[in-house]
Amino acid sequence: MMEPTPDPFRNADEPLVLPLADFTTAADHQPSPAEEAYAGVPFADMAAPRRGLLLEQVVRRVAERVADQATEDPRRTQRNAQGSLVNAPYDFDLSGHRVEVKSTILRYNHRPPPRLGYWEAVWGNVRTEEHDVLLLALLAPSGLYVYAHRDGYGLSVQDSQGRFRVISRGPAAPLPTNSVGVALDRIHRNLSTHCIHVATLHF
Repeated sequence: MMEPTPDPFRNADEPLVLPLADFTTAADHQPSPAEEAYAGVPFADMAAPRRGLLLEQVVRRVAERVADQATEDPRRTQRNAQGSLVNAPYDFDLSGHRVEVKSTILRYNHRPPPRLGYWEAVWGNVRTEEHDVLLLALLAPSGLYVYAHRDGYGLSVQDSQGRFRVISRGPAAPLPTNSVGVALDRIHRNLSTHCIHVATLHF
């Protein structure tokens, strides 16, 4: 067994003050394909938790408009390990159905050559037993698309804790040919075919 080496930082008397430029290149400051595609798009520059909460509220209003019924907050019907009542693990009730909303934005998945990258939409932390209806919100540069998930489309295991992902991908092709518009067309077509296209909100 190798002897541990001395802690390389233990004798650091003062913190170094260095120019960041010494450790970065111009390429490090270039926007990613997703950042370029979403420049100026509402909600896109928000932190994911806040964006998710706001889009959940938007989708809830859309669901009320589509169903022509008011939604209700879920009852606190579950108890945690300490015996305290906690909120139900879904977002709202509609017509007696437990409704969960998941939202995402498109992201570009780079892969090393010769493999080609692709755009994808990934909705994570899905627990299939905790809702009756799963509404998927996709924030795209052209608008917000809402789908009702059906028949296990795109479902894959996320972890050993019973959580799943829903994944829908665009074609694999090199940039810039593989534009976000091309990918969105494929993803929207797949979701509209295998799920229910509930609404589109244009910007």
